[in-house]
Formats: sequence, structure tokens, C-alpha cells
Amino acid sequence: MKVIGQCEGYFDKIDVAIIKLTSAIHQDDLIIFEKQGGLFQQPISSMQIDRKEVKIAHAGDDIGMKVAMAPKVGAPVY
Repeated sequence: MKVIGQCEGYFDKIDVAIIKLTSAIHQDDLIIFEKQGGLFQQPISSMQIDRKEVKIAHAGDDIGMKVAMAPKVGAPVY
């Protein structure tokens, strides 16, 4: 597993995680989050930068993406 960023926040009402990237990612990449009591993975079905849909995000970008479960804030994302 390769660390691609860190979970910087989570909005539970809309199930969106905020990720600060350290590597580039693409739509449909499979990423792994830490959560309370383990890990979960999901493909990137959509991601946004400044409320605009993007297909590619680069290192240094902050992205928002819908998640299936609540990730652990402050934990690495793989």
C-alpha cells in the first residue's frame, strides 16, 4: 500500500471526506481509508476541488469525495 494523502475532515451529514493529497489520483482509482476498528476501501466515483468535479487531482490538492463510511480524521489514506 502506498500513502496518497491524509484525511483532513469528514462531513457526516453529506458523507464527504476531505483529503490532502501527497500523490496524484484519478477517478476510478481504488483507495483505502482507516476507520474506527479497521480499514475500508472504495473506488473514487467522483471527486471535487473547490466544488468543481475533476477526474484527476495532483499532490498538494485538497479534494472532497463521497465515502461509504466515516473515515478516521487525521489518518493516512492509501
